[in-house]
Amino acid sequence: MDALNVLSCFAVVVLHCTLHVFGPLRDSYWKTALILQGIFIFAVPVFFMLSGSHLLDYRSKYSTTTFFKKRLVKVGGGLLIASAICYVIYSVFPGSFYAADSFAKDFSLRGFLSRFATNTINDTYWFLYSIIYLYLITPLLALGAERKRLLEGVLVMGFLVAFAIPMLTYLHVLNSTVAQSLFNWPFFASTSTFYYIAGYYLSRWPIEGKSKVVFSIFIGLLSLLIMGWLGFTINVNAKTYDSFMISVDSAFCAIYSISIFVAFQALEKKLSSLPGKFLKLLSSMAAATFFVYLFHVPFVNWLGNNLRSERLNSLFYTYPIAKALFVFVIVGALSLLWNRLKARASAWLKNRDTRVVSS
Repeated sequence: MDALNVLSCFAVVVLHCTLHVFGPLRDSYWKTALILQGIFIFAVPVFFMLSGSHLLDYRSKYSTTTFFKKRLVKVGGGLLIASAICYVIYSVFPGSFYAADSFAKDFSLRGFLSRFATNTINDTYWFLYSIIYLYLITPLLALGAERKRLLEGVLVMGFLVAFAIPMLTYLHVLNSTVAQSLFNWPFFASTSTFYYIAGYYLSRWPIEGKSKVVFSIFIGLLSLLIMGWLGFTINVNAKTYDSFMISVDSAFCAIYSISIFVAFQALEKKLSSLPGKFLKLLSSMAAATFFVYLFHVPFVNWLGNNLRSERLNSLFYTYPIAKALFVFVIVGALSLLWNRLKARASAWLKNRDTRVVSS
C-alpha cells in the first residue's frame, strides 16, 4: 500500500506536468503528453481505492466520533491551510504565477472564502472535496462492510450507472435525455464512491491465484490500450481537447485502475521482503504524499513562469516525465523535512510537558 501510495502521488504530478495535452498543437510533444496522461490516469482512482481499503471497516478499530476527528481534521484542515497558503502567495506574488492576477485584484477574506467554497484557488483540490463527502457517508457504507454480496451489487450498479451508461451516451449509442431520465441515481452515479468501495472490496476479498491475477492485469493493459487509442483518435484532428475518454470517468480507466491495484496486491509479499531501510524510506515517502499533493501544483506553476534556463525548459517540455521527477523530488524532500521538523517539535513539547509535571 505504501508503494502504491507513492506511485499514485508521482502519477498525479505527471498528469499536472503534461497539461499541454489540452493545447491546440498536435505535434510529437502532444503525443507524448497524451501517452503519459493515459498511463498515469490511475492516480486519483487509486487514491480513492487506498482510502476505501483503509477506512470502510473503521468500526472494528474505533468509534465514528474518532473516525471523523481523525479524517476530517487531517484532510479538512490540510485543505483549508493549503488553500489559504496558495491564495496568499498567488495574491501577493501574482507576477510569479500563471493566471494569478485575478487573485491580487480581490485579495480579501471574502475573496478567499468565495474561492474556497467554489474550489477556484487550486482546482486540483477537487479530490479532497470529494473525499470529504466520502468520509461523511462512510458510517453508512461501513454498515455493509462485511456483506460481500451487498457490496458486489453496489459495485455492479455503480459501474453501470457511473461508467457504462455515460460511455454509451458519449458514443451516441444511448440518448442522453433517456439516460438522464432512467438512470438519475446520484449515489450510483458517483465514480469516487465506486472507487472507494472497490478498494475496500479488493482488500477484504482479494483476487487470488496466479492465473486470475495475470488475467486481471491483461484486461487492465488492454483497457489502457483501448483508452489511449480512442483518446488519440478523438483528439488528433480536433481543435480542442476532449478529455472524457482518458479521465477518471472513463470505464476503461476504472478497469485499468483496478488492475493496477490488483497487481500491487500480488506484489505485496515480494515488496515486504525488501531490505528494512528501503521499507522505512518507502513508509516515510508514503507519509509525505499528502504534502506533495497539496503543494506540487503551485511549484509547477511557479516553474512555468520563472524557469529561465532554456536548456531545462526544453528538457522539461520534451520529456515531461523528467519535469515530474524534478517536481516530485523537490516537493517530496520539503515534505520529508517538514514531517521531521513536526516530529521533533512534538517530541520536544512532550518532553517539556513531562518535565513540568515531574517538577
